[in-house]
Amino acid sequence: MPFVKGDKRINRKGRPKKGTAYTDLLMKKLPPEEFSKIVAKLVKEGNESLIKHVYDRFEGKVPDKHELTGDDGKDLNIEVVIKDIAKDD
Repeated sequence: MPFVKGDKRINRKGRPKKGTAYTDLLMKKLPPEEFSKIVAKLVKEGNESLIKHVYDRFEGKVPDKHELTGDDGKDLNIEVVIKDIAKDD
């Protein structure tokens, strides 16, 4: 269901304060050594995607960078043509 104006699910306060986010609470409850053992066990069982999710969650996701350049690596020139289709040519 998409968000609409006034939707009660919208998080107006932003990210939870340090110490109250799920990852912070997990770190308090589970020693890092124990967490590492659990992750290693799940990966051995075939859940390789777990590593990516763990690092994204605990270390922060690496921002995606998209860049377009021309064949020679220089600026890409784009020509935009606007045509009024309501008029007869």
